[in-house]
Amino acid sequence: MIPLHYQHDKDREWMYLKEIEKGRRKSYLKDIDDKCKEYLGLNFEEIVLLPPDKLMEKKQQYDMNPEEKKAWITKEFRSILKADNRYIENTLYGDMPSSARKIVFDTAKVRTCPYCNRNFIQMVDTEEKAGEREFKSFFELDHFLDKGTYPMFAVSLYNLIPVCPSCNRIKSTQKFDYYPYHFANRSDDLIFHYMIKGVDFLKDESLIEIELEERNRKIISSVEGLHLKKLYESHKDLVQEIAGKVMFFGEGYLQSVCGQFPALFPSEGEAYRILYGNYYEAEDFPNRPLSKFTRDIYEDSLASGFRREDDKPLK
Repeated sequence: MIPLHYQHDKDREWMYLKEIEKGRRKSYLKDIDDKCKEYLGLNFEEIVLLPPDKLMEKKQQYDMNPEEKKAWITKEFRSILKADNRYIENTLYGDMPSSARKIVFDTAKVRTCPYCNRNFIQMVDTEEKAGEREFKSFFELDHFLDKGTYPMFAVSLYNLIPVCPSCNRIKSTQKFDYYPYHFANRSDDLIFHYMIKGVDFLKDESLIEIELEERNRKIISSVEGLHLKKLYESHKDLVQEIAGKVMFFGEGYLQSVCGQFPALFPSEGEAYRILYGNYYEAEDFPNRPLSKFTRDIYEDSLASGFRREDDKPLK
């Protein structure tokens, strides 16, 4: 899980709202606005642009309603101008212009799926239609608060998480406790480790066991719901490569090559990226698949001396 960092950008948020509302019937938008004021105490614009912490607060306030009232409110937001049309879900979200999806993507500032960090996600500028730029998205938008339960938040900017198609379909309507935009999230809320079951682990990946350490209890539902342990079991070959390099190069190798070849390796981070094929710093984890896993396995190899089930170091 890769945390997303909230940075208020008034101009970007305002542009997103305009893109969402562009070309929509004013009578429909007014009815939605009236319902937001009546049932949520905010207008539609405020609901769409709620900052992450305020979005979760509003969700908690809504959840305190009796089940009967929540069912009634859900029905109201699905019946705009008294028609059972699910207008927010099917039209405002379902027909969202690609320019609005690009704003969601740019806001998240990720190039890999924040749920699994295993797949690239991307948006490309393809063509221009009727004087407007068109974009193609190579990702899907997950409603962190699912739109079936919370239709009023179906187009809220910080409820939309750009993720890979696999994670979006596996998550579906599951309720996760770990909200990617939460200000307290840390990259080390989840740590990858590995255990060695035999001395020939560099040749036989069945002698490697991947372990996940959840340091934030809220992340457990995401790890289990997305089957991350099972998914990462398929990357034992990467563990072999990283562990083999650490065994061969030794702990001080990065510092050594930086000293010998400063033009090629201006920093240990650059040396690490070239030698291990990924980024070391947490701020760069969103930029390349398996970056978090690679760094954790590298650190685990250095720190543990290749742990075995009997906790005895290899000779």
